[in-house]
Formats: sequence, C-alpha cells, structure tokens
Amino acid sequence: MKKYRFYIDESGTHSYSKLDEPGERFLALTGLIIEDEVNRNHLQPLMKDLRTLISNDPDNLPLLHRSDIVRGEKHFIKLRDPLIKVQFEKTLEELFTKIDYTICTVVLDKQKHISNYQGFAKHPYHYCLELLLERYEKFLRTRGIGDVMAESRGKKEDFNLKMAYSSFYYTGTSLCKPELIQKVFTSKQIKLENKHARIDGLVFADLIAHPSKMEILDENGIIKKNDDYGKKVIGYIQSKYFRDSWYGSTKVVKGFGKKLIPTQK
Repeated sequence: MKKYRFYIDESGTHSYSKLDEPGERFLALTGLIIEDEVNRNHLQPLMKDLRTLISNDPDNLPLLHRSDIVRGEKHFIKLRDPLIKVQFEKTLEELFTKIDYTICTVVLDKQKHISNYQGFAKHPYHYCLELLLERYEKFLRTRGIGDVMAESRGKKEDFNLKMAYSSFYYTGTSLCKPELIQKVFTSKQIKLENKHARIDGLVFADLIAHPSKMEILDENGIIKKNDDYGKKVIGYIQSKYFRDSWYGSTKVVKGFGKKLIPTQK
C-alpha cells in the first residue's frame, strides 16, 4: 500500500483585519500530496540540487523561499550569473514537471466570509484546513494511506491548529465520515515543523502556494496579477491539480484541486 504525506503552506494571514486591502483579504492554503518514495528519490535530490546551485557553502545550503527568488535577494543574487540562472531555471522546471505530486489549493475571501456569517464565521485557517483535509481523504480513498504536515506558526496557533485537526479526525464533516478518515489517515495528530527545519515538502509547497492563489483569483475575475515567477509556476503545475467529483463520474479540477470560498456567482 502506498504511503503519502500532505504538506501544507499558506499565502496570506488568518486575521480578519484590513479586509479592504487586497493583500489582506484573501487567505490561501495549498496542500502538496506526494508519495514517500517519490519524496525521497526525486523531490529531495532536486531540492538539494537547487540549493547547491546558489550556495556559497556546501555544508550550509540555504532555504529556498519564493519571495527571495522573486526579489533576487540573499543567496539568489547568484542568479545574476547567466549560467547559474539557466541551470537553476532548468532544475526548477524539472522539479515542477517531472516528478509525481498532486496539488489542492483553497482560497478564502475573508471579507465575504465574515460578512455572511458575522460572529459565526469560522477561523479562516482552520476552515481552509478542513476543506483541504476533505480533499486529501478523498484522494487517499483509492490510493493508499497518509499523514499531514504543516508549518509551525507559534505556540498558541499550533495548539489551536492541533485541536482543529483532531476535530476533523475524530468527528469528520458532512463529506467525510470519521471512520473513513481514520481508515486512511495514519496519524491522530498533525505534524508541525519550523520553516528553518528545511523540510523539502514544506519548502516546495511554499514555492507553489502564492502563484496558485493568484491563479484562482485571476480565473474568478477578482485580481489579475502574477509576477513572472508566478506565471512560470502556474504554467508548470496545471496537470498537477487534484481532479475528482463528490457525485457522479466526471472528474474536475474546480472544487477539488482549486476551491474558492465563498463561491463566486
């Protein structure tokens, strides 16, 4: 039986403040589903190759972060060398296109969510997490078993996130019965790691999260904006989005690999 891990990264914040600002209004969680064997034999070596290309010290490989790549900051100054840049972009393309993984991205319009539900509005991060976990359970039903890892966000946030995960695991949702969740989820607890731990799956999810968020907002006519890096990424990942259906046999990306809430009319 195949074993998977679901790596989760966010783009945006969980706060309900400054919702009139486009950069604060939308929270996205992206989940990267990857089989353990693919992780070890393909993802991790390619990530090491990328870090080695921009490193000044072979024993201290830098963290890959989307914003640093976009701005050309820190170790990414080395990409000003045309030869290094060509090799880096070639390896980056191979990372996105040549290995087997699946993406789910949930984007929450916090302004509309709080307007619709007022004091009953769910915690933005936990709500997006629940929707991601529903899709992960759906993915695993016919493929194998797996666990979940997200980035640590602080003592209080981590405690609340663990409680949200436990609630899903033990009580389920209208779409996922707890006995089905417990059949395919291998852990009762979500795994949390600091970004400085250099977990390749979390780093890879970070490289995808913001471009995927902006793509979904663009497709729904909300914000038409993506940087050059983002445009390249969304061109690479289209075949990687999760496709399925809750009812019937037609498998689609909308609502599965890409989910916007509330749904635009």
